Amino acid sequence: MAKRQHIINCFILSALALIIRVGIVVYHDFDGLYGQDAFAYFNFAGDLLNFVSTRMPPPPFFWSIGYPLQLAVAFKLLNISPQTALTLSVGMGALLPVLVYVLSLQFNLRSPYAFLAG
Repeated sequence: MAKRQHIINCFILSALALIIRVGIVVYHDFDGLYGQDAFAYFNFAGDLLNFVSTRMPPPPFFWSIGYPLQLAVAFKLLNISPQTALTLSVGMGALLPVLVYVLSLQFNLRSPYAFLAG
């Protein structure tokens, strides 16, 4: 299959995932912070952002630092709010089907099946 078709498939998967996620957020008026893990990530992202300006190391964090680090960058670019965290989560979630699609192609699935997996 042509490279162009793979790019189109990736765009379609990402757009569908984004529409579904935005629809859920709008329909249910969800702010993205539910449960203690979400608040822990949110607060640790603030600690990381504070570390950049004060050079005071953040407290120990027992989960992966990837999402809080990305969230800290988003906080710096946008603002510190639950909506920023939700926007980042929705955007990253919209890219997950593309990742699954590309991985499926790497495992030699034919494109229609890889698209379905995505």
